Amino acid sequence: MQEGTPLSMSQVQISTAAFADIEDILAIQRASPQAAQWARSIYMDIFSASEDKGNPVRRTVLCARQQQQTIGFAVISFLNVGGSTECELENLAVSADQRRSGVGTMLLQAVIEHCLQSRAISLNAEVRASNTAALRLYQKNKFVFLSTRKAYYKQPEEDAIVLQWTSDKSPHRFCTALDPHDPIKK
Repeated sequence: MQEGTPLSMSQVQISTAAFADIEDILAIQRASPQAAQWARSIYMDIFSASEDKGNPVRRTVLCARQQQQTIGFAVISFLNVGGSTECELENLAVSADQRRSGVGTMLLQAVIEHCLQSRAISLNAEVRASNTAALRLYQKNKFVFLSTRKAYYKQPEEDAIVLQWTSDKSPHRFCTALDPHDPIKK
């Protein structure tokens, strides 16, 4: 399949990943230099973590599959604080041959749905300032610019753009970006 060939939602299944998916996730991650490059041990910890009631942070990994082949993944963290849930999209990547096919959008919408099911009212994401494809994806899905973290990423050193999506039900719903030099609008 050529990069950019649109896929329909009926062609892609998104579900919670499992330990058996680690190798596919790592392969997609290695082929995606803009994605966070996590060690195998981090994914092993995620999948082996029990429902520890004392730990306020929980992670979920979603996989996008087409005909049983993993073509993308996303990692979400859920932090329970004072009766509310904060979500962060920690990683999202799509296999090179499926980029610009809509898989990233489907994964992001599944992430948002998981956040809503957890009663979270917002979802934060950080993205490399040079990752224009990701910035467009987030803008298309109603994320707004919050801030810039200088020299946040290493190898190579680069700023992070911090973005936020908020539920329409949130009392903190942003109407406009907070910065007139918002890189997401470029």
